Amino acid sequence: MMRKYASSLICRIVERPMDLRRAKVYIFCIIVPLLLSGCSSTGQYVATPALTEVTVDQIEEDIQSGDPFRALQHISLLEKGEVPVPASTLEALQEDAAQILVSLFEDAISNKDFRTARSLFLSSRLVFGKNQYAEWTAEKLIQAEAKQLLARGEAVPALITLANAGAIAGLDSGDVELFQTAAGELGYGSLFVALSNLTESSGEADYALSPPKTSSMVSGTVTILVNKGIRLERGVGYPDSVIGSGFFIDPRGYILTNYHVIESEVNPEYEGFSRLYIRPAGSEHDRIPARVVGWDSALDVALLKTEIRADFHFPIVLDISYSPGDRIMAIGSPGGLHNTVTSGIVSAVGRRFLPLGNAVQVDVPVNPGNSGGPLIDEYGRLIGIVFAGIEQFEGINFAIPADWIAEVVPELYLGGMVDHSWLGLAAEETRRGLEVSFVMPDEPAYHAGIMAGDLITVVNGDASQTIEEIQRTLLQLEANTLVSVRWTRDGEPSEGIVSLGSRPEFPMDVALKRDIYTRIIPVLFGMTVEKTGNYFWDSSYVVSRIFPGGLADETGLSVNDPLKIMQWDVDEENRVAYMQIVIKKRKAGFIERAIQLVAHLDVNNFL
Repeated sequence: MMRKYASSLICRIVERPMDLRRAKVYIFCIIVPLLLSGCSSTGQYVATPALTEVTVDQIEEDIQSGDPFRALQHISLLEKGEVPVPASTLEALQEDAAQILVSLFEDAISNKDFRTARSLFLSSRLVFGKNQYAEWTAEKLIQAEAKQLLARGEAVPALITLANAGAIAGLDSGDVELFQTAAGELGYGSLFVALSNLTESSGEADYALSPPKTSSMVSGTVTILVNKGIRLERGVGYPDSVIGSGFFIDPRGYILTNYHVIESEVNPEYEGFSRLYIRPAGSEHDRIPARVVGWDSALDVALLKTEIRADFHFPIVLDISYSPGDRIMAIGSPGGLHNTVTSGIVSAVGRRFLPLGNAVQVDVPVNPGNSGGPLIDEYGRLIGIVFAGIEQFEGINFAIPADWIAEVVPELYLGGMVDHSWLGLAAEETRRGLEVSFVMPDEPAYHAGIMAGDLITVVNGDASQTIEEIQRTLLQLEANTLVSVRWTRDGEPSEGIVSLGSRPEFPMDVALKRDIYTRIIPVLFGMTVEKTGNYFWDSSYVVSRIFPGGLADETGLSVNDPLKIMQWDVDEENRVAYMQIVIKKRKAGFIERAIQLVAHLDVNNFL
């Protein structure tokens, strides 16, 4: 199976001119039913809380309930000084909340939960402005987690955890030897060399410079088979199945593939039959049962486990660079034809194609069945996972970069759905900077007082210029971690502490339930509108902002164009939103036209 994206589905525009007299009749005839349907709210709007609504009693309640994260965020809000609260009161509240952080950290260390301990360490360091724990640093906590994984026999997630953070400085000689041995055995050449530099060993790792044979790499791939039983169409039953590709990343039988290949195995909304099997390379008729260990729908990746040992596996190397024109190849099972090798070049990098991260565009021939297979450079190194193509155009296909996959592999090993942290807002990259286009009601940014129109400048100490940069920063942090955020509003700088929340699997679905659709228009269609009608039933608006590169910009809309929103609808099955408008484009001489805009719900600008 391969996900096919039709560009016409992502941003389809239907436009036709209208006679002015007929337009008036058209508007009059549909305005009454629209009052009850198309122009109603899709959700219940939650107003941004006034600063005066954040009370000392509320903070004390958060502290008493054992939630220091929300309490400290609210204290940060009150410290702006707009509400008269004695500094001594805020200091006492902050000390109480901070002490809970210390207690939680000590409990996590006692329980050897080093992942949680690191999150609490980072939060405490932000609150206290210094390291409160003499024997611990963020790097030592990462090392402790990696050593714990290695001791359990989880060498692959241990090595990736260590490599992701670059946390090798300060390892004692015994630990260096253990990690170096594991890196050598599993083919993590760059990490092997880095560890060797800490000792007196040569560490040239010649094996890392010699690309494996293609036949060996093929033996490390599998065909993914999902049996979905019988599909009935007009009273006739047809076998229903999904075919994809995958590859071993761990000799113990762990396999990476795409989430959309195995979705029926874990999607709670799917109520049909589903059984997962894999077919190893060279075994045309074998079907070996497999199970899903962990999955991440935002990055479209899943980790499987089967009870066979892999003769070849693909190390996930982090420090690979590639450029348009570089030679690559893909291995997969297009149409179920396993062991198929195709070659091509990198066409482009940094494509914004997934809800998180970016994608590599390639011209390698791929077809349904290639999804989940490895994309490999000319040195035999994994650079990504094939996941999609555009059906109408030959030679335009996409892969998820290996460095983004590496960020979530350790959590995939933990099992279940990967929990991403987020700020709870959407942003646009504009000439002014990274501009907030939407704030999700009742989420972290909302409670921190961030508003649409603000410019995000710094997140967790990193100067933020792009959506991708912030998404990568957040990918490395757990939910409930406290981070500092700086933003400007009307040229005035502001700063606050934000307690990261858990990102919903489908953020736009949540937004549609919590807010009115006119506040969601900027995220979906790339423009803001202001109401001009004097009555609640009047659907007259004017375009107040156009975001560069958005659907409204590509359609030719411009600021101050008057419009009427005639219909708003959401197709949940196809995951698209429709908006029908009647607009008088200034650039077209104010000739009235009816336009239907269609946007995909799975947008990529949520943070």
